[in-house]
Amino acid sequence: MKLSFKAKGDLLVTEPGVPIITGSIPRYVNRKFVAPVKEKQGETVVTVKGACFPAVKEPLEVDSDSKDGARLIKLTRRDKCLWPADAPTAKACLVEYTPTKFADGAWSVDEAELEKLKAKNQLTDGARVPASKASPKKGAKSSKE
Repeated sequence: MKLSFKAKGDLLVTEPGVPIITGSIPRYVNRKFVAPVKEKQGETVVTVKGACFPAVKEPLEVDSDSKDGARLIKLTRRDKCLWPADAPTAKACLVEYTPTKFADGAWSVDEAELEKLKAKNQLTDGARVPASKASPKKGAKSSKE
């Protein structure tokens, strides 16, 4: 099964399967390198904007059975440092799926889509009973005893 991951916030997760070589530009999951902007002011060169790693629109895909897939599943579940790009990936990571939107080089929660999903879950799972009205578990003492 293919798993898809998106960059989350300003967290940088090294891209799996890419060797880390001293002096080279690092590669991160769902991010690209943007070189620093330099400007010549008189005799000196001044950095106007530093290098950065904004997110890209295409999520990184890995195989769920691979070592790289297992690493990204662990990082998503334990450290919450990546967004699962779809519901099957979230299920494989044992985390709740959160819809996201891409804007200005970053992924963020899509509140409108999240509300739609919450409404849909409540309609299809109408058998939910509030905890205060739920029957006590077997062997639990009643508050009246």
